[in-house]
Amino acid sequence: MSFIRAVSSQWNKAEWSHQLVLFWQQDEYVRSLFVGATTMITVANVIAAMKPLPDPSLQHASTAPIDSAELTPPQIGLTQFEAASTLFDCFLLLFVKELQYQQLSQAEAIIVQLAEYYAINYQKKPIEDTKLMNQSAQIIHAVAQLKQIRNVQRKAKRNMGAH
Repeated sequence: MSFIRAVSSQWNKAEWSHQLVLFWQQDEYVRSLFVGATTMITVANVIAAMKPLPDPSLQHASTAPIDSAELTPPQIGLTQFEAASTLFDCFLLLFVKELQYQQLSQAEAIIVQLAEYYAINYQKKPIEDTKLMNQSAQIIHAVAQLKQIRNVQRKAKRNMGAH
């Protein structure tokens, strides 16, 4: 049964990733971020690995028997709020990673850009969800800090050859 659960979990991640891609394809700016080597699918898979969509079937006790209804993938009605909330959560993980290791993969850098894009959009047209509004303000502030840190690091690298 654990094999079946593992396959089901991977299937759900793939569905979640697919829903993200379908959601992003609706936005021209987001599509413009993927003209390089990194595809939407790659970025969506990274997000699905970092923060899978909560699966209601996982709420059951692990010893509960599996019926065939649990093996079908959940219907994911992805909303802008779910996508943004997920991006904001991933941003926080990547913010810490960049501060510690000073380098992100191209897919991770795109996630940071996407989070900033949605955060700025939420600040332009306020929404009723106060949690997302607060997160978007924090992300805008954190991105500004990241840009300052990157500039300092870039200047330090340039000055290394001058001394």
